[in-house]
Amino acid sequence: MAKRQRKVSKRGHNYDAVESLDDNLLPSARELVEYQKVDSDLVPFLKKRAEIEQEKRHDFNDEIIKLNRREQILTHGLNYAALACGFFIVMGAMAMSYMLIIKNFVVLGSIFGGVGLMYVAYLFISVINRGATPPKQ
Repeated sequence: MAKRQRKVSKRGHNYDAVESLDDNLLPSARELVEYQKVDSDLVPFLKKRAEIEQEKRHDFNDEIIKLNRREQILTHGLNYAALACGFFIVMGAMAMSYMLIIKNFVVLGSIFGGVGLMYVAYLFISVINRGATPPKQ
């Protein structure tokens, strides 16, 4: 019968589950002939079990694909939300800086706007650098 090797590994923040099969689902033809000699109903039973197992494998793989797609969609949504939050932080810092400059706090307004821009730039650069480092295995 099938020899299985299952491996779960962590890559970055994600876990990968890998299953490899070294063999097919049915015994060899010689073994099937021997099983037929022992019991005539055994070979159709084994074929039916192999079909059921193959169906379950396909369902399992389809479920993994659905979960991966969902994770990608959620990750993209989170990225867009982070970009929107960064944009609103920059706009808020610029508005506050503008209000301070209007109130004759020119130096304070300029420093506030500059610090706000540098902080958002630092956040984006740190996220990019974190994503660019290869995961430890």
